[in-house]
Amino acid sequence: MTTALDPQTAKRLAFLRLVYEQGVQQSRLSAPLNATALLFLHDAVELFLVLAGDHLRVQLDRKTSFLDYWDRLKKAPNGVHLSGVAGMRRLNDHRNGLKHAGNMPSPDVLDQVKADVSSFFKDSVPRVFQGLAFDAIDMAEVIPQGPVRRLVREAGERERGGSR
Repeated sequence: MTTALDPQTAKRLAFLRLVYEQGVQQSRLSAPLNATALLFLHDAVELFLVLAGDHLRVQLDRKTSFLDYWDRLKKAPNGVHLSGVAGMRRLNDHRNGLKHAGNMPSPDVLDQVKADVSSFFKDSVPRVFQGLAFDAIDMAEVIPQGPVRRLVREAGERERGGSR
């Protein structure tokens, strides 16, 4: 990570990025297997919204609806304005259509959702986490074994320095 974060926050960021990456991978599968991408991408965004509230110390209750996070995070004393609400509304509508009505997403829908979620993370992660780029989230944080996690971090630093 390029920004100093407490270990639990870093781990949660890495996990939500993992869920996002799984959603992107699933979107590349043939139908109907690719439909689960909607669920993973929605979960990744929701994990971020909850983490953003925790990180910014915004009081959110368990009944906060998906689209209410934008308003709640913006209006808090130490809150932040998150963009992408229109794209996240589309994501939420398509996810609800799949889960509650059995509507299978078309390839165009999945492409749009991926683009919306990618833009949301690229814009929102730096706003909440002091300039941290979404792509800079260190996936080593999801490794539970400390010595292995340290070795993976070291390997990543060396690779970024041009050494493989």
